[in-house]
Order: sequence, then C-alpha cells, then structure tokens
Amino acid sequence: MSTVAAVHQVTMRFRGHTALDNVSVAFKENVISGLLGRNGAGKTTMMQLLAGHLVPTSGRIEVFGANPYENESVLRRMSLVKENQKYPEYFRVADAMSAAAMLFPNWDATYARFLLGDFDLPLKRRIKKLSRGMLSAVAS
Repeated sequence: MSTVAAVHQVTMRFRGHTALDNVSVAFKENVISGLLGRNGAGKTTMMQLLAGHLVPTSGRIEVFGANPYENESVLRRMSLVKENQKYPEYFRVADAMSAAAMLFPNWDATYARFLLGDFDLPLKRRIKKLSRGMLSAVAS
C-alpha cells in the first residue's frame, strides 16, 4: 500500500496556542483512517493542513507526494468537507451535485446518482431543509 498523505514533524501555532506539536503520521491508500480526540486536540487543524488551507509553522505536509498548499495538481484530486459547509440559500441537492460536477474533473455522475439513491436524498429538496445526517451525505 502506498502513502497518499504524510505529515512530517509538523507544529502548528496560532498566536500563543499550539494546535499541533511535532506530529508525524502517514495515511495509506485504500484505508479508512480516523482522527480521534477531544475538542481542541488539533483534528480540524490537521485536516486543514492536509487540504492545503493552512501552512504549518514548522514541518512538512505531503499529499500525493507534493505540498498541497496552492498546488492545483494536488487540490483537484481531493476535497475537504467541513461539518458546517455553507451553500447558497436557494440550493437544492441537485444544485450541489451540479456544482460538484463542475468543480471536480474526476466527478463520477453515475456513482453520485447511486449514492443519492442509497442515502435516499431527494434531488429537489432545498439543502437548508435537510436533516443533519442528510446534509453530511450531500457534503460527502
């Protein structure tokens, strides 16, 4: 199994707060990994670093063998779905799927339709009317 993402001795500080302190970890291909920890443990910071949203104070991040920060070839192959993902007020599930198809060059419309059916997501329902579980399924 190859490594798809790696964190090498990363420290991340925000003003006087250290969110991550000398962390190293590797994520393997075709493996589901989870980050566990209490509030403030650095889970979201780790995800933002891997998604190229932040630059570490020190250390090195690699995703698909390269630094993800402002790296189009890396970023087009990944997506970070935040729990509080915002959509335009008028968006329906179908609109979210259309937007995703435009943003991601490797979008698989057939698989997306399969998942919509599997999660029982109504295409015409407005995103703001979805349950929390349905909203997570749309964002995934």
